[in-house]
Amino acid sequence: MTFNRSLWPKTMAARIVLLLLVGLGLSHVISLSVYNFDREEIVNLIGRAQLTERITTITGIIKNAPPEEREKIISFANSSTFQLDLGTTSTVKNNDPLVAKRFSAALSELTSFDSRMPILAETVSGEDSIWRHLSGKSTEKHISITDHFEHIVNEIRTGPLIRVSIEIGDNSWLNYQAPDVEATMPWSIRFVLSIAVMMIATAIFSAWAAHYLTDPLKKLSIAAEDLGRSVTARPIPEKGPLEVIQSVRVFNKMQARIYRFVEDRTQMIAAIAHDLRTPLMRMQLRSELLDDNELKRKFSEDIDEMNQIVTATLSFASEDAGRKKNDRFDIVKLISDVVVDLSTLGFSISWVPPDPISLEGQKDLLRRALSNLIENAAKYGEWASIHIQIADGKLIITIDDDGPGIAPENIKDVFKPFFRLEGSRSRETGGTGLGLSIARSAFRSHGGDVTIRNRAEGGLRVEAYLPF
Repeated sequence: MTFNRSLWPKTMAARIVLLLLVGLGLSHVISLSVYNFDREEIVNLIGRAQLTERITTITGIIKNAPPEEREKIISFANSSTFQLDLGTTSTVKNNDPLVAKRFSAALSELTSFDSRMPILAETVSGEDSIWRHLSGKSTEKHISITDHFEHIVNEIRTGPLIRVSIEIGDNSWLNYQAPDVEATMPWSIRFVLSIAVMMIATAIFSAWAAHYLTDPLKKLSIAAEDLGRSVTARPIPEKGPLEVIQSVRVFNKMQARIYRFVEDRTQMIAAIAHDLRTPLMRMQLRSELLDDNELKRKFSEDIDEMNQIVTATLSFASEDAGRKKNDRFDIVKLISDVVVDLSTLGFSISWVPPDPISLEGQKDLLRRALSNLIENAAKYGEWASIHIQIADGKLIITIDDDGPGIAPENIKDVFKPFFRLEGSRSRETGGTGLGLSIARSAFRSHGGDVTIRNRAEGGLRVEAYLPF
């Protein structure tokens, strides 16, 4: 037998509720079975004792009553569930000694009862009683509609009936017929409703309890996602069960260590960059004293390239996005501004602005990232094409070019810092190998990402995602 995993809830809260309901339901059924077993024994004992006492009492009264009063007593004792008549023969067809002994023991306590008088008894199905009802033999004594209806309900029952015949002398037999007491499982409407109310109440309480227990875990997952965007996210409040508090405390400590590590790295790189710029400036000044113009030009180009690398490295390592407040801005206008700036530099860019799209984030950081991506596409191809759309809860910015593309084995490395391709995408074109790394870091800090793939028709396709 295999377990259908599609029926198993996905969330921890739903699993807790389901397990509580299943466990409670099983325990209730087992408890009910044990209770009903004991109840059946007790009900049978008490019910049969009451029936025996009733038959014994009536028998004693009728036996001692004058013959002319016996019919009145019988008529008064009859009911829809208890029938007796006085006849010359017994109605018991198949005597059961065990059942007869039960009544014999009770009647023997009567001083007027002769123990030598026979007692016959048997247990039969309700079919004979149904035949009596349909033949009209048992309805004449039920004068009211309510009593008659009650009689019909009790007559048409499939449970066993008990018949007792007692000889009281003068060839007279008292013939009794009554439902034999038999306890059954209490599957009544009220019982089912009580179970339903209990399960609903349990479901509501367990849902609240599950939410209380799992809410800190949900906040922990949200905090982990926020940590992926920025190391300056607020610590999680240490609330909930002890195990959750311990997990949150460890997570907050980890976040603090990561923040200190990033801070130390940023300060170290900033210090290195600052120290590098001083000798670079001296080199630039000393190169001006050279008499050889060609050598002076080469020195100047190398110094400019080193300055670009230092500036790009600072931009990549500073991680300023996590320290600034988010702003709401129009991403369509931002792209349009970038396109205008690059077009004035002679780049060919195709862009048809759609309706405004409001977005919350670091405007300057995303502007720099998009500028890097669009400039790369326009620089290494003859043109760049930009499209923007919203799908599956994401804002997708697609940038196509018709350049030479990238070898498949190098696509996974293009986002590594200082990685540069040979050929057209090389240092001679002014690249430092940090543009794509900076762009992806900016988008990831907003919960998005950047992917690159070769187009079937040639060139590259860059897709930048942002949650929307």
